[in-house]
Amino acid sequence: MKNQKSNITAFVSAAGLACILLLGGCSQDDAPIPGGGTKEDGNAIRFTSTISRFTGDDTPGTRATIDPADGKGSFENGDQILVYATPYTQTSDLFRTATFINGASWECDTPLLWSDLPEDESGYGYTFIGYYPVPTTTPDADGYIVFTVESDQSTQEAYAASDLLISGTTVERGKDVTFGFVHSMARILVTLTAGEGVTQEAVNTATVRIKNMRINSQVNLWYSSLSAPPDPVNDDITPLPSATSPGTFYAIVPPLQTLAAGRDWIEVTVDGQTFTYQVPGSDNLTLFQGQTTRLNLTLTGSGATAGITTAEELLAAMKTGGTSDNPTKITLGGDITMPKGPDDWWIGTPMTGGGYYKIDGGGHTLSWVTESGYYLGNNQAGADATYIEITNTKLVYEDSGLATVYINNGKITLGEGVTADGRKFMILANGEKATLELGDGCVLSSSDEYFVEVVNGATLVLNGETTTTGTNIRLGNEGPTFPVSVVSIPKALTKDVLFVLAFYMNASETLIAEGTTDYKLTQADFDYLKPHPTKSVIRQTGEGALEFEDNFELYLDAENNQIKLRKKTGTP
Repeated sequence: MKNQKSNITAFVSAAGLACILLLGGCSQDDAPIPGGGTKEDGNAIRFTSTISRFTGDDTPGTRATIDPADGKGSFENGDQILVYATPYTQTSDLFRTATFINGASWECDTPLLWSDLPEDESGYGYTFIGYYPVPTTTPDADGYIVFTVESDQSTQEAYAASDLLISGTTVERGKDVTFGFVHSMARILVTLTAGEGVTQEAVNTATVRIKNMRINSQVNLWYSSLSAPPDPVNDDITPLPSATSPGTFYAIVPPLQTLAAGRDWIEVTVDGQTFTYQVPGSDNLTLFQGQTTRLNLTLTGSGATAGITTAEELLAAMKTGGTSDNPTKITLGGDITMPKGPDDWWIGTPMTGGGYYKIDGGGHTLSWVTESGYYLGNNQAGADATYIEITNTKLVYEDSGLATVYINNGKITLGEGVTADGRKFMILANGEKATLELGDGCVLSSSDEYFVEVVNGATLVLNGETTTTGTNIRLGNEGPTFPVSVVSIPKALTKDVLFVLAFYMNASETLIAEGTTDYKLTQADFDYLKPHPTKSVIRQTGEGALEFEDNFELYLDAENNQIKLRKKTGTP
């Protein structure tokens, strides 16, 4: 990172600090060095520092010393940070510019000693905040500066200078101060792949521009917080091409900006032709602090096709899920077939980690070969909760006995434009922590009675225009000690839903379906739920299996707006 010199002088802050970032780093520690004084006298404030990766990404960061294999790194000689120090109740603050020297040391422009800080009368400790790069402007009376990324980030120096690193921590007097620097900007990663009519050599010489991005952010130095500036500035950004992976480009951009779906965004020039790619999907795209937004473009003779086109790319993109407000968004750019998995493929290998995902198939097919073993979701109730929404995708699996959509903790939603065709156990929700939602526009087309299973206390959400004609959903539990699964209906059903009921009943009646807080079941909903008359088998304690048709019935409990299962009157 290039050196920047500060003209900041000491100024007065409000008493106390809030919103301090306490995220830990993922890289090696710089050696602890006093900011003045000596190690022996106990008066020197000693610093260590780390630099984290961007969330959801294990590719190289901004530091030239970052190891591409593991993401670890450190600062370089000559790098400078602004150090802001204050006890919790102090109104007079201390600022220092510290320079990294000898590959291991932080040296303050003016020694920073514990004796420079008054006694901590509050008992809350001392707050230290570090900033890289050092601001080049003096903050206003409220502590605000405007940080601007470089428009041309095609060099390592310009790219690094655009990466605002912030760390805040609170320590007791006399303790070492560890700065765990995190990325306060967002990052865009563009990967170009050669498609039909385009050579890899052409991809290697392609150029990229990111169109009409806001390039400035407002930063409060007192509170280490970011916001949109009062006077936003937009510009095109030229990203940094990877030195080791031709066709890969990185750009640092301010967070907290939302890009409208469908607007012009990525401009790619290859073989003298320029193509423009729009923001994908039907949802607006919001860029968040410290997170990487991946964009995979396949270049063809007719332009750029957005999205992931290989199983390897898909597995890499689905390593880390986002948050509910900022899920990991994945777009397919072509049909993808998941290959045979590891040697123990029958155990199964999750394609997804914990967190939130939105997968837009773009109308393409996601299929699995025999003995693939890869699946969307998780297979343990104790696994990290996973939330996956799939749209515009055809799911196909011709094997038998392996799930490709399998959730034990979290929720999987098959939404608009999803068709699913396969054999038994392809789609499975298991346990009280699991939810399977069949959303508007979802079409299930398998005639296998075990194609979809919702068992052992899992919840099945039927949301509107779900088509299950010819498809039986198995609903039940695997033994008398397991809870019964329930159907949740948030709005009026419009089509028949076919079930195979497979229950162990421990009571005279069992809850089958209920509405939500905002929706109460009606007679019409009751009429759309169709248990298979002979394949549905109910067991009760001390009794053998009984077919549904002659022995049981569903009824609408008008008082509770629930649909329940009970024995028919007169059934032995």
